[in-house]
Amino acid sequence: MRSYLKFITIAFLFVYTCSFGQPSVINITKTTVGASKQNWGVSCDTNGYVYFANNNGLLEYYGHSWKLYKLPEKLTVRSVNVDPSNGRIYTGAYQEFGYWQRGVAGNLTYHSISNNLKKEQFNNDEIWRIVFHHGKVYFQSFYSIFIYANDTVKIISLDKNMVFLCKARERLFVQVEQMGLYEIINDEFSFIAGSEIVRNGLVRTILPYGETEFLIGSGTKGLYIFDNKSFIEWQAPIQQLIKDKQINNGYFDGENYYLGTIMNGFYVFDKKGENILNYSAKNYLQNNTVLGITKSNDSNVWLALDRGIDVLNPANFFHIFKTEKNILGSVYSAALFDDNIYIATNRGVYYSEFYKKDLLDLTLEEFKEVKGIKGQTWYLKNTNNQLLCGNNEGSFIISGDKSKKISEVSGGYTFKPMKVGNKEYLIQCTYQHIVLYEYTNNTWKQKHVFNELNEPFTEIEIGEERYVWASHYLKGVYRLHLNHKLNKIESVNFYSTNKGLPSIYYNRVFKIGNRIVFMTQKGIYTYDDLTDTIIPFSRIAKEIGEFNYSQKIIPIGKEKYWFIKDNNAALFRINQDSINLIISYDLNDLKVSMVEQYENIVALNDTLSLACLDNGFALTSNSRKNNSSSESDLVFTKIRYNITNRKKEELLLPLKSDKVELPHGKSELKFYFSATNQINKNINYQYFLQGYDNSWSALNKETEINIYHLDWGEYKLLIRGVSDNAVQIPEISYEFKILTPWYFTYYAIFAYVVIGILILLSMVFSIKRYYKKKKEYAIAEYENESIRKIAEERLLNEQIIVKLKNENLQKEVSYKSKELAISAMSLIKKNEILMNIKDEIENQKEDLGQRYPDKFYKSLIKKIDTNLNSSDEWEIFENNFNQTHNNLFKRLKERSPDLTSSDLRLCAFLRLNLASKEIAPLLGISVRGVETHRYRLRKKFNMESDDNLFEFILQD
Repeated sequence: MRSYLKFITIAFLFVYTCSFGQPSVINITKTTVGASKQNWGVSCDTNGYVYFANNNGLLEYYGHSWKLYKLPEKLTVRSVNVDPSNGRIYTGAYQEFGYWQRGVAGNLTYHSISNNLKKEQFNNDEIWRIVFHHGKVYFQSFYSIFIYANDTVKIISLDKNMVFLCKARERLFVQVEQMGLYEIINDEFSFIAGSEIVRNGLVRTILPYGETEFLIGSGTKGLYIFDNKSFIEWQAPIQQLIKDKQINNGYFDGENYYLGTIMNGFYVFDKKGENILNYSAKNYLQNNTVLGITKSNDSNVWLALDRGIDVLNPANFFHIFKTEKNILGSVYSAALFDDNIYIATNRGVYYSEFYKKDLLDLTLEEFKEVKGIKGQTWYLKNTNNQLLCGNNEGSFIISGDKSKKISEVSGGYTFKPMKVGNKEYLIQCTYQHIVLYEYTNNTWKQKHVFNELNEPFTEIEIGEERYVWASHYLKGVYRLHLNHKLNKIESVNFYSTNKGLPSIYYNRVFKIGNRIVFMTQKGIYTYDDLTDTIIPFSRIAKEIGEFNYSQKIIPIGKEKYWFIKDNNAALFRINQDSINLIISYDLNDLKVSMVEQYENIVALNDTLSLACLDNGFALTSNSRKNNSSSESDLVFTKIRYNITNRKKEELLLPLKSDKVELPHGKSELKFYFSATNQINKNINYQYFLQGYDNSWSALNKETEINIYHLDWGEYKLLIRGVSDNAVQIPEISYEFKILTPWYFTYYAIFAYVVIGILILLSMVFSIKRYYKKKKEYAIAEYENESIRKIAEERLLNEQIIVKLKNENLQKEVSYKSKELAISAMSLIKKNEILMNIKDEIENQKEDLGQRYPDKFYKSLIKKIDTNLNSSDEWEIFENNFNQTHNNLFKRLKERSPDLTSSDLRLCAFLRLNLASKEIAPLLGISVRGVETHRYRLRKKFNMESDDNLFEFILQD
């Protein structure tokens, strides 16, 4: 039997190209990088950054991100090379060359070297190669070589055009068209005798060979060996394959040669020119024209292509065997047994002589059918040097290409070992029953079928004291207790939501260490024997991230477990002290799929696992070799500090610093980082901010950390990671300090103390002033109260006086009114009497006629009329009336100036509310005359017919 280690070693040395295997080649397109598809060269620095000479400028890759830097005038970059001594990235373009320098904040800044040269010193030169030699930088075009040293540029050239400048074993070579090879010694050209043989061969690469020789790569003549004396065509297997493929560039890592061609992609071969591997557009590359090659310090091989970028990652070993025709069916299980690899499919069991040939020669077509087993096969297990098989029609023991049925119970799923005393047993779950097998006479035999429980179980685990856990195909979990004779189920306990499971459906039972665990739709749970319940397994759930929702757990040797979630798989190392991710795969990225709802990865042995696919299988290692030679794979690529204030400041922080001091404010810190030596996407990171967090964050794939609104103080950010090829990425740290806000500085505190003292003194003074003012206020208030009381008394006295005056006036008015009324009544009475006397005299005159002398008659009548119209009496009445009624006559005259004295008298009588029959005697007219007079008065006042004359006069 060949050693397992040989297989693993071979797998890590090369990423094999075979008919049905898939090497770890990553294709990177222009859409991913955000630049032109054409790349002219590639170079890496010591930190794992990769740089490409791109049509659009200098293209930089750092971990998971790409960034394009453009030259002045947006020139195409034709060449790139990183100086390991100072980290400068030198680039060449059309009549332009210089270097890029990284600032403390991580950004690159371009410094032109050629801008001081005169245009006449260029001959339409484009810089195609950049070489470092003895502290100088050589920029090579087809016409000249520009040598940069000590901030000066020296130009050397020949009359003929040059091909590519090459450096090997600390010597510089360049081919001159139609002449041969020249060596540049002390910046002068020296012809190499015998090189005429390759003068028309377009020498594009020269690499070390043997102890002192050189391997010459010619575009049209293939490979030659130069032993410092002569040039001999290399008689090796690679020569015949590559001779007409137009070698374009090369790289030697000390063990293997890597050659890029124009016609047929990329070749890898050893020092003997054997073990040839060819990557081309026919299999894995995006393009056959390789314009640049380099190897990063994590052993990734980077190819700059005429169309795109490709990366070969030998460390990420996931070797796939599949066919488009699906000749074997979907694979459900596998096992290594007797130098053969066996796979269980939905069509039966197949095997191949795995260890009798190299992996390069293994194909799915050579798998042979195991006789006697047809149809759906669920499980294979190598135990006690026998290969057991669970099939739709029963269970079998397989030997070579033959099989022997040992159970008629259909639908055999999982076999689990159980030891009782000194005897070994196997427990198997099937479509309907649980079956017990006993190891006796060096073979496995069916011992008993437990018919007490007729349920389809898919997973089974053995607990202590003959307890068996079995998960139903869909619902719940059962705990079975077998009797001492192992021929009866003594008790059956059904565990569902009543016992702690989050749901009755899709629960599967597994084992981690000696602990029973359950994968549910809500995550991982475990059995608590103290309470006989199922509880969340929070310790593991927190550490395994998204794989907390896996469908399956497969143990791999000691403390290692595969977790399978949909089309993703992760290998964890789990013990009492820690949980660490070893490998993780997203099979969608590899464009393969496991069997849906029956996803499985089988541990073939402690170092090798097989992933079951729906059209083949894949082999992967259970451990990874760290090929990185760098001190740290994690680096900060950019750190931004945004302060949200009136100015909205943004600071780019230095990537390396003992301790950065940052202003306080409403802020946002953004840390950008990457694992620069990893091209694989499946890298998980976690961080811990000392001074803020209490524990490490969960593993995730994010390469950006946002921290908001930190309070003032000192902090230290720690970041660590692990890649899916088991490379533990060392942690990096960044220390920074958020400065104390101005209002908490010593000056501010001093100011607060001074202000406090001033406030205290001010309060004392204010209190004293307050009480002083209060006293003054009290005195003033007393004085004001006294004054107020005096004023109130004065006002009261004045009011009493006014009241008395008003009362006197009122009495006087009342008296006047009474007098006026008495006067009016007296006048009325007097006039009535006079009127009666007048009437009587007139009656006597009428009766006596001439007997009543006229002179007596007229004398009496005159005297009566004179008394009726006495002006003296009217004047007295008018004077009293005006005093009583506030000059009513004056106001009436103002309203109607044409009023007569008779009119005023009538108004006065109306004001006294006298009736017409009472007014008539006073005016010496009849009642009808009074009515006529009233009518005329209304006209003078311009009154309407419905207006009341009394109310009108009363208003005045």
